[in-house]
Amino acid sequence: MSAQRAGAPRPGAEDAPALLEARALVKGYPGGVAPLLAADLVVRPGEWVAVTGPSGSGKTTLLNLLGGLDRPTAGVVRVLGRDLAAFSRRELLEFRRERVGLVFQQFHLLPYLTALENVMLAQHYHSLADAGSARAALARVGLEARAHHRPAALSAGERQRVCIARALVNEPRLLLADEPTGSLDPVNARVVMGLFGALHRRGHSLLVVTHDEAFAGMADRVVRLEGGRLQPARRDPEERARLGEEILHEIWAHAEKRLPPTLEAMGLAHLALARGALEDVVAEGLVEVSGERLRLTTAGRAPARRAVRRHRVVERLFSDTFRMAGEEVHDLAERFHALVPHPALDGLCGFLRHPATCPHGHVIPPGECCGDRAAREALLPQFA
Repeated sequence: MSAQRAGAPRPGAEDAPALLEARALVKGYPGGVAPLLAADLVVRPGEWVAVTGPSGSGKTTLLNLLGGLDRPTAGVVRVLGRDLAAFSRRELLEFRRERVGLVFQQFHLLPYLTALENVMLAQHYHSLADAGSARAALARVGLEARAHHRPAALSAGERQRVCIARALVNEPRLLLADEPTGSLDPVNARVVMGLFGALHRRGHSLLVVTHDEAFAGMADRVVRLEGGRLQPARRDPEERARLGEEILHEIWAHAEKRLPPTLEAMGLAHLALARGALEDVVAEGLVEVSGERLRLTTAGRAPARRAVRRHRVVERLFSDTFRMAGEEVHDLAERFHALVPHPALDGLCGFLRHPATCPHGHVIPPGECCGDRAAREALLPQFA
């Protein structure tokens, strides 16, 4: 795509001075336990890095070292070229207050303070508490109306958003987050993921530890921590192919709604992997790109139709058989439709008695097995 994505590393960012740099980082504990062995990592201004890896691999240990909450056994952590080990206790406190925002999975909110007061507490340690800017930080995460509620009166998703507001109120250069969606249900996880995407587009540098592959896919770069060492994560070719099919599906769906099909409008612009998937479907001659606008080619309409049909038939499977509704149906279909091979789709369609629409009312492109094909074909979107 021709336009530079807002929030992505700017052209030449790889040559910019590192915002955060870890070299040969080692952390050992009594008994010979060493979760980190010579780990190297660089985060540049405007970059989003996701850290993945199995449980117990040392991801939280790494984050604590990078945030100055702990000291390494060996190696060095530099912030804007300065070694954290050379900081005095006061300088380390100032570093955490002024340059780094921390978001934890367990929230760490004071239960007797309101959401607004919890955010203002971060200001108190930084300079002077300011209710106006604290309220503005809550507004950025959609919680201005909940400013005077204590944590016990907030949902888990709302408490996590208060944590994000608290991390943002002092305008840090870097945001470090440890499994920010780990304690959330799928709906609240999507809200928090969207907030991180918006922060990145505004130019924030992010380092996020996560088990969530979809969340990691939003990052510019993914590294994996395993065996005490960091290495670039391999992008899953199956996931890239799945996203290519999703792009075809979404172009079709946007044509139905008469909306401009762009990665931004389709909610995929935040996925670094989606840009690679778009390159694939363009190279295959299935999609054409004009500026930011996407269009199905003649060759792309048949695979887009199959993708739409499979997704919507699977939605009907969940709604009709398991009595599910709303966004839950869409989310489950998005997760599991790829498990239904296209040749098996007619059999599933017949089992469901050839449904004409998905649970949300959109037309399901008919298959060879459907008896009312002509009437349903007339309702499908027309492509120039």
